Amino acid sequence: MAGQQILDSLLMEFNALQVREILLAREGLKVSRTLVQPEYLAMICALLEKMGLYIAIHDKKYIYETDAGKGGWVSRYGFEESLEANHGACMIYVGIRPEDVLAAKNYEHSQNDCGLGESLGIPGCCVKMYIDSIERAEQKQNDYLEFTLANTRSEYPHNHWNNIAAQYFGYGLLSHYPCSFDCIPSADLAQKIHQILADYSRKFADMFLRYHQKNYIYTEFDGIFCLSGSTFEGGSIYYDPSKIEVTLDSVLASVLRSGNHIRVKGKHHFQVLNEKAQQVAEFEHPDISLLIFD
Repeated sequence: MAGQQILDSLLMEFNALQVREILLAREGLKVSRTLVQPEYLAMICALLEKMGLYIAIHDKKYIYETDAGKGGWVSRYGFEESLEANHGACMIYVGIRPEDVLAAKNYEHSQNDCGLGESLGIPGCCVKMYIDSIERAEQKQNDYLEFTLANTRSEYPHNHWNNIAAQYFGYGLLSHYPCSFDCIPSADLAQKIHQILADYSRKFADMFLRYHQKNYIYTEFDGIFCLSGSTFEGGSIYYDPSKIEVTLDSVLASVLRSGNHIRVKGKHHFQVLNEKAQQVAEFEHPDISLLIFD
């Protein structure tokens, strides 16, 4: 099948992030993994095998819960059940070599984070950040974005290729949290992934890129906010309140719609102002982060 036909067939069964993972596995960049509901498992495995891919199935089902405030995003796989259980989702590993998918499965089963990270094509510096942050991440929702930001030494705006916040809106190029927004291996990998996707469809690849070029406000529990079309000038973010995309219609969403620019005071501190430059509200909290990209 031609590239566009392959893409179209995958988009009929998977979301854009899952399609990205399958295409990267098909190109030999990595082993990919994704959760599949058991009623679709046989059909999906047949489709992937038709594409010349090998599949390994984890020997347990996952009972997962979605994160609070993140539009259905899942950071925690939760409890494991037997494959015979009536509930839960199956984790599959996909690649072009059977020994690689089996290795990835076994690494995850034995909790070998370094081995699994290598199988999944994650830069070593980012694997280290993940391992170093596990205990702190588990105290909240097992999301690592705040550690990426904390490790970032550059001033705003950051490198948009490392914009992991795009994933919450369905179009991130990276499947891992960069060790920082300054991470060169992650930025290089994102550019490589964009080109691979563009070889199948430039339109599809550029949808991912557009979400990488947006600015975001991230909160741990009260929603994530994509400021589409916004610009960063003179220490402020200027945005159109009618173009805000949200994962949760929270109080912060209402405040943002009442303003049209944000005065940046720090990574976790900002003021929302309206078109008359009047302050609508001020926020300062470690669970609220400004993510500004070039």
